[in-house]
Amino acid sequence: ARQVLLGLLAKTDVLISTLYADEAENHNLTYETVKEINPKIIYCSLTPMGDTGPDANYRASDLEIQGMVGHWRYLGGSKFPADPNEAPLRLGVPVGAINGSIFAYQGITAALIARMRTGVGQKVMLSEAGSIIAMKNIQFAAESEPDEYEGHNVGHMRPPFNGTQTKDKLIYWGFSGAGGEAGLPEFLKALGFEDDPR
Repeated sequence: ARQVLLGLLAKTDVLISTLYADEAENHNLTYETVKEINPKIIYCSLTPMGDTGPDANYRASDLEIQGMVGHWRYLGGSKFPADPNEAPLRLGVPVGAINGSIFAYQGITAALIARMRTGVGQKVMLSEAGSIIAMKNIQFAAESEPDEYEGHNVGHMRPPFNGTQTKDKLIYWGFSGAGGEAGLPEFLKALGFEDDPR
């Protein structure tokens, strides 16, 4: 099986590896090894904490990464008004994997363009934790006091939102696109509630 893999690596353009640093070393599939087989290969490594540093081999789930980089603060808690002592809610999607994939695509594309000019491959190294932090810079920069919890943040560029209280519970909503929250009246009209006093 290894010979088949090595044969493929000799003629492939891009390898995307999710092996931790110690796994790549143990399987002899580091970039240094692979580029000896194919100097033109683009070797993309995407792991939770990256290939270097003290946490390179830390087996982190997307849930752990979200918590480690402070991503949960954007959903706040389940109470209204917000209770700063309540445990935060996690995001329901794998943010690290999604953001990491976006940056991996960008890095691989840039490396392929560089290879067209130089004829040489390279390593693209990403961490899921780093990709979340990079994507959160929009929110961090938009907040005057990023260390103070102010509630939910829906729609990224608007102030934190703690939900709309209904008879039984809170509901959370957000409208994307240029219209932003101005889309609410149109949405209510489509449901037939434009004249409903509730």
